Amino acid sequence: MKKLLNAGTVLGIVGLGAWLWGREAGWVTTLDQATIPVAVTSALHRAYPNAAAVVWTREGAEYEAEFADGQTFWKTWIMLNPAGQITETERQIPPAQLPGPVRQRLTTHYAGYQVSEAAVLVRGVDTLYEAELARTGRAHDLYLRADGTEVPHPETGD
Repeated sequence: MKKLLNAGTVLGIVGLGAWLWGREAGWVTTLDQATIPVAVTSALHRAYPNAAAVVWTREGAEYEAEFADGQTFWKTWIMLNPAGQITETERQIPPAQLPGPVRQRLTTHYAGYQVSEAAVLVRGVDTLYEAELARTGRAHDLYLRADGTEVPHPETGD
């Protein structure tokens, strides 16, 4: 448990630093909940009634909510369009919960790397797994299907 809390603390600090850096660079603008359409906030609370510490940002025309689900230590992010439809969900998970074929792919093709973060991304009917790999101070994200097949970044195609 202590290791989990330490990893969570590090992830929180890194996430906060990235958010602050992005905010200063003009990439991330935190929104006041009063400025979020009722359809969007209602959809969040219908889907996640235990959502706590919600932070709202905007990406293009969509709204992003980052929150603790109120039941676990892990964070969740969802994207909603202005009508309140959830278009994407990302839920942080312990790396040990990645599917077996994903873990096998990482062990076989990325020996020497550590999985520092893991998440499940759902966009429509497509489910991907994100693994943040770290080695000697370098980190990069890898996206995979449940069968272990690597895929390009879902937003940039890289």
